[in-house]
Amino acid sequence: MAQETSNFYKAYQLAHQGRTLFLKKSILAIIIIVSFVLGSVFLTGFLNDFSNVNLLVLTIVFWTIGFSLLPIFFLVIPIYHFLLWNLVISLAPFLPFILKAQWDIYLFIVSGLIFLLFLLSRANIKGESNNLLGIKWRRIVSQGSLQILLSLVIILLSLFYFQGKFQGEPELIKQSAEEAVAEATINSTISTNEETQSIFGIQLNQTVDEILKSYIEKQMFGLTSGMEEAAVVDDALMKEVLTETKSKISQLLGLSLTGEEKISSLITDWIKTRWQTISLPLKAGLVFIIFLLLLSILRFINIFFSIALVFLSWILLQILLSVNYLTIKRTGVEKQEIAIKPLNL
Repeated sequence: MAQETSNFYKAYQLAHQGRTLFLKKSILAIIIIVSFVLGSVFLTGFLNDFSNVNLLVLTIVFWTIGFSLLPIFFLVIPIYHFLLWNLVISLAPFLPFILKAQWDIYLFIVSGLIFLLFLLSRANIKGESNNLLGIKWRRIVSQGSLQILLSLVIILLSLFYFQGKFQGEPELIKQSAEEAVAEATINSTISTNEETQSIFGIQLNQTVDEILKSYIEKQMFGLTSGMEEAAVVDDALMKEVLTETKSKISQLLGLSLTGEEKISSLITDWIKTRWQTISLPLKAGLVFIIFLLLLSILRFINIFFSIALVFLSWILLQILLSVNYLTIKRTGVEKQEIAIKPLNL
């Protein structure tokens, strides 16, 4: 009878240990998910208020925590649990849009691409760890840092795009990432008297008509900043000169101007127009060159990103080891692996 009780108790302990391990694995994944969701929320908030430093700091903190935990997550979570959690983690940056029913097919395509990048990064990190006897953290993490960096870039660019698409006034529902960047540039140049300063004499949030009117007034009347009163331009004369100027600019750019375009959208339309006039073979060549250029830039940035990722993830690793969440176990005589610490039976 005592033997049966002992066996039953051991079975209970084993089941309890299995549930505890699953809970620990879930906690690590949930922390990453929460970090991505909060990072996305604060980033989209910052895009609406570029002068809010607190939102920027919180954005950096949560993205740093989430991405620094990824190498640890890749190492300690078995593949059958990883695939499920990776699906949720890949969607996590876009959950604020999904929960507000603001989404389209491109959001899920981007999430699928991030899923594949995380899967590839895990394979590289796990493979390097399996090839090493000891835990050489720099070598292990650096093997998957490029895919993690690429996923970060894709997430941030996607958030810029979807923020502009899903929010704002109805007439601005097609706002592009270029317009968001232009607005950020303008807000970053706000002076102490809260007046937006110009960049090379042009404010990027102004329309073409506003910029041309200001230029025509200065040319016709020689207005300076020291004058107290601005001269009044005859409306008929202003309209005639403005129409003629827009006509010449339209011929120069090959675009039809209404005068309501902003500089950022005008640049985007000009690039699109020029791109449509290029032949297909030349387009393919340019795309290939741009791809190689961006890949080279990404690899260069990854040198510094990998160093930061190794350092930050190592700090989190030491914290998780110190609180007995993780442990370093031995396999065989010399092989060392990082694993979630089980309960002592």
